Amino acid sequence: MDDRFLKFTLSVSRMNKKIQAIKTAGMGKLGLKAAHTTVLYILGRHPEGLRFSEVAERCDLDQALISRTFSELIKAGMVRKEGAAGRYNASYFLTEEGKEQTERIVEVIQTLLQHADEGINPKELVVFYKVLDQLLKNFEAMETDYDTVFASLHS
Repeated sequence: MDDRFLKFTLSVSRMNKKIQAIKTAGMGKLGLKAAHTTVLYILGRHPEGLRFSEVAERCDLDQALISRTFSELIKAGMVRKEGAAGRYNASYFLTEEGKEQTERIVEVIQTLLQHADEGINPKELVVFYKVLDQLLKNFEAMETDYDTVFASLHS
């Protein structure tokens, strides 16, 4: 019997748990939560600012969590909101303090990636991420049409 299903699902689940634990520990040293880290990192990659929906899409986080995170980051002086009233039409930008914090986040990420990539050929990493991206696309396609995916199964 092929154990790919078990190996894949357990590996992905364990990897996610490890990543979350490392993110929590690493960002805790900076006084940040995981959602803070993700939002700051995304905004750091878009100095022109992003709307609420763009941040939510890029972060792949729940909108309520994004809303709370923005409130906390604005209160902490790391993010500023400009433009139309309401959270959805306004644009969000990093403040100088937010930019400094994002630089520290990037340093932590670089360190984590350096350790995560140990013993792996850089060319193999390129292939791995390409395969990972295709697997995600395949799973997303299956999710949109379960009837077709499972058409050959009998009740």
